[in-house]
Amino acid sequence: MIAISPRPDFSADPKGDHRSDSRTRLRARLKGAGLHLVVSVSLAVLLILLVTQVWYPAPLFELVQGRDIFFLIVGCDITLGPAMTMVILDIRKSRRELVRDIAVIACVQLAALSYGIYALAQVRPAYIVFNVARFNVTLANELVSGINAAPDEDRPSAPWTGPRLVGARLPQDAQANSDMIFSALKGRGDVFQIPSYFVDYRDVKSDVIAHAQTVAEISKELMVERAVVEQVTASYRQRGLAFGLLPLVLRQTAALAVVDSKTGDLLGIEAIPRTL
Repeated sequence: MIAISPRPDFSADPKGDHRSDSRTRLRARLKGAGLHLVVSVSLAVLLILLVTQVWYPAPLFELVQGRDIFFLIVGCDITLGPAMTMVILDIRKSRRELVRDIAVIACVQLAALSYGIYALAQVRPAYIVFNVARFNVTLANELVSGINAAPDEDRPSAPWTGPRLVGARLPQDAQANSDMIFSALKGRGDVFQIPSYFVDYRDVKSDVIAHAQTVAEISKELMVERAVVEQVTASYRQRGLAFGLLPLVLRQTAALAVVDSKTGDLLGIEAIPRTL
């Protein structure tokens, strides 16, 4: 008589249970990392909108030359957070352990973003100032209360809703005017860095019109090829606008301020291409 072996019970296969458990843990990790990615991207989008639309309206972000570093910080923050979540998330851990681990990752992410926001806030454009025959962009950390004030002494507050367009008037007193010139030469504060000398932009529009230059004149002053200036101002000509040009300076970077030659309104700011 031939003995018949019992049919194997595959439902009790330990290897099958192990594979199923591994897939469950992987799905949980992917789900957690995906959710973390959605939250990170949402915060990053809000931050990018704040920076590029409010604090640094185009092309000021490009002129400050902090764009590449900013996007590098944001990109690393977006990718590393979800990646760390995928590594540490394990459904075999207790709820308390999972909450602790996710909280640590979130704190690291927020700390990195907070540092980036703080750094950008310190150098955000505060004012666009018409100053004699050009525009200066004054950064938040460049504001001083007066020519004799220390850099960090009673620093005037900068607007949080974007740079304000104003004019600047030099002191009328001869001695005060002379002191201002020497202060600017020594790097202790120029008229475009001291809000007490600011006036409403409407009060300087006539000066803006008087100092506005042609394409040929501004090309000569900034030592830029005329073809480059014509290229960056082509859109204004195509719209049939009567415009003049003035230098715009942000730290050591020069750009073009395009103004209405009839009203003195600031029509736009154009970066000068570095490659040309």
